[in-house]
Amino acid sequence: MFIEKFFKLKENNTNIKTEILAGFTTFITLVYIVAVNPDILSVTGMDKGALMSATILVSVISCLIIAIFGNLPISFAPGMGFNAFFAYTICKTLGYSWQFALTLQVFQGVILLLLIYFDLWKYFVNAIPDCIKKSLSVGVGFFIAFIGLSNAEIVVSGDGVPLMLGDVSSIKSLLVCVGFVAILALMHFKFKGAILIGIFLVTILGIPFKFTEIPEGFSLFSYPSSLLPLTFKFDFSFLNSLKGIFDFLFLLITMVLISIFDIMGSFMAVVKKLCLKDENKGLKCSLYANSFGLLSGGLFGSSMTTIYLESASGISEGGKTGLTSLVVSLLFILSLFLSPLFLIIPTIAISPVLIIIGIFMMSEIKEIDFKDYQEAFPAFLSIIMMPLAFNIADGIIFGLLSYVLIKIATLNYKQIPIMTYVVGILFVFSIVLK
Repeated sequence: MFIEKFFKLKENNTNIKTEILAGFTTFITLVYIVAVNPDILSVTGMDKGALMSATILVSVISCLIIAIFGNLPISFAPGMGFNAFFAYTICKTLGYSWQFALTLQVFQGVILLLLIYFDLWKYFVNAIPDCIKKSLSVGVGFFIAFIGLSNAEIVVSGDGVPLMLGDVSSIKSLLVCVGFVAILALMHFKFKGAILIGIFLVTILGIPFKFTEIPEGFSLFSYPSSLLPLTFKFDFSFLNSLKGIFDFLFLLITMVLISIFDIMGSFMAVVKKLCLKDENKGLKCSLYANSFGLLSGGLFGSSMTTIYLESASGISEGGKTGLTSLVVSLLFILSLFLSPLFLIIPTIAISPVLIIIGIFMMSEIKEIDFKDYQEAFPAFLSIIMMPLAFNIADGIIFGLLSYVLIKIATLNYKQIPIMTYVVGILFVFSIVLK
């Protein structure tokens, strides 16, 4: 059979039934992104229906690339943390338009493709200290969890203090807590799609309290929303000022570096059970799949893609080849016709997910050497500044600059690669020009 030969099923000691089950399992565990990504990005003013179609489209493109060219059971979708960076850092904090963010992402996709093709991406990886790399997912986890707590009004600002406890006895907070506990309980009992079940539970409970609004004439199925409101929408107004140009360059380098680190970390975490003969080849193909995913996201209107750690659920079910990813991409296509169901999901149903994902992203903290203050302080500063400054990029800036300053002060400046100094200087310029 063509499928068996193409995906080398016998060679990988698997079969079509196992791969289909693995693909379905992976899809169920990560399909929540179809609701979560549009909800986060819509705060920028982007059309929510178009966002849902774009989210699915870029996921399908990346999954098909890794399935056909990489033959790996890895799934891609717009990443948690990247959508927060897009919406809250670039648009909300820095004040740029979502069109600017999409323009930035297109350039990022092109740059990343060139770096991969010429094998230059490894030099950029070496520019960021290991302690900062390890702190990235932890800081982003705190940042995402903070957004979830803020949207639930569990933490609020006011009364002369930056942050304080909100009204945790409110219906909104209680519904979020119900969703949070429900998801964790389902995960404990190993229910497939625990996150998705939790989202729909809070959505249903929110109906009598008017948090979930069901429009008249609601239908479960519909044709996919048009991509036209977001397709090829670019903004080059940043070229009109020196600050705009530096912001663009700084954000471009930051996003390229983050995407490389994220793919490397996620790839290594997901493929541990596969025992690949050539991990470098698999990693390079994953970088290519991600590059085309984020490039298509910039063209059609979605945030950066990444490898989803939920891919491990499919691998645990026996998925070993690209057929698993192909099944995921086909299921994503089917979800296009369920958009009305995902569009009624309220923000409070997403908040528990953000908090739980924040917990998941904390695992890297155990890799940081807190006994070495030259490593611990930059990592700590990077982690804590992301949520407190409400800006992922600022966390990276503070972490890297503190690392450089500490190394210089302790006369260990020779340990710092030249590229790190170059990136550090660019970061300084970005701060001065703010």
